[in-house]
Amino acid sequence: MMSLRALTASIVLAAAAGVCVVPAAQAAPVQLTGTQLAAALLPGSTFFPDGEARLDKAATTNSGRRLEHARTRHNLAAIGCTALFIDIGYRGFGESAMAASAYIVNGTYAAFWQSVYQFTSSASARSFFTATRAAWLRCPSFNDSGSYAVRVKPVARSSYLLIMVKHIRKATSDLAVLATWTGTDVYMIEAVNILPWSYSELLPDLMRELIARVRAASGVMVR
Repeated sequence: MMSLRALTASIVLAAAAGVCVVPAAQAAPVQLTGTQLAAALLPGSTFFPDGEARLDKAATTNSGRRLEHARTRHNLAAIGCTALFIDIGYRGFGESAMAASAYIVNGTYAAFWQSVYQFTSSASARSFFTATRAAWLRCPSFNDSGSYAVRVKPVARSSYLLIMVKHIRKATSDLAVLATWTGTDVYMIEAVNILPWSYSELLPDLMRELIARVRAASGVMVR
């Protein structure tokens, strides 16, 4: 994915991962533009309260001020592992809007990335969610400026936890991505070098907050 590739290019760490269920919310009746979704993303202070985080522009994007109607450019049923790693985080999956941003702390390798893909129907969002999960299940390993080992942990019917370990030379880099489908949206939050916190404790809390912000922007209450 664009975010994963950008954030792991120079990140070296060893972390542990866990699992926790993230409950689904009600479907959103309002379609937001990419610009509106970007405004609803979690601010850097949510991830790094001390204010040392900076926006990583290489992993930050949105689909703009209009809803998209373009055809899907990526066939998730046949996409290769490296292509999936690079392309997730960009447009082109049949979404009506999307937004993503990343924050990293200067002088450290701590980083967070978040994204939301919005679709015109819950069925389309679910299709994207299940197709990406199936694609990662086909990718126990791949290469992109280093070798990656991949594990997919089911969390619930509407969530899964993606664990990646990158080996390059003598260094090891770990990251975790929690993906959640709810209503017409698919959310992803990635954490890199978040020790001593646990993925199982931190990522679900961040996911709930992200979903609540996007739902509030579209006028929907999260239950």
